[in-house]
Amino acid sequence: MSGAGFETPAKREEEFSERLGKLEQELKRFREVANTQFIFIRGQLDRHSELLATIAQGLQRSGGFTAEDIGKLIKQLASSIPLEKLKAENPLSPDEQGRLNYYLQKAQQGLPFSEQEAWDFRELSRRARDEHPDDSLWWALATLGAFVFGLSLGKKLFEPSKKEK
Repeated sequence: MSGAGFETPAKREEEFSERLGKLEQELKRFREVANTQFIFIRGQLDRHSELLATIAQGLQRSGGFTAEDIGKLIKQLASSIPLEKLKAENPLSPDEQGRLNYYLQKAQQGLPFSEQEAWDFRELSRRARDEHPDDSLWWALATLGAFVFGLSLGKKLFEPSKKEK
């Protein structure tokens, strides 16, 4: 019997290493594509939340929504976010954490936000989300922050100018 058709252990190891290297390259490419898509989707979520809120503000001005309707909407969004878990896992400074808790409590009560509060809430919630990108809790919070900010933008956009009054 000749040695034809039989592979040596060294040859099999070499082929295995080559296949493993190709798989690692494919996995690296897959991770790069997934990361790019993740960044894109995160940006779209923020923009869509702000856009929906701006539309809601326009509907309020046109009589389609009342201030009470918007308060209920904010309360509904905020009610899914457990304040206690946020306090336990918050990556922000104690001062920032206090402001974020204040904003979430305000949202859970359906209270209106000032323009500065809306901007600060969005920024704090985004930063917290960026620290925990794999946790849906922080995504929900960032979505709420973007929505509240969008309401603030919409209010500013749809307020009649002084000349119109």
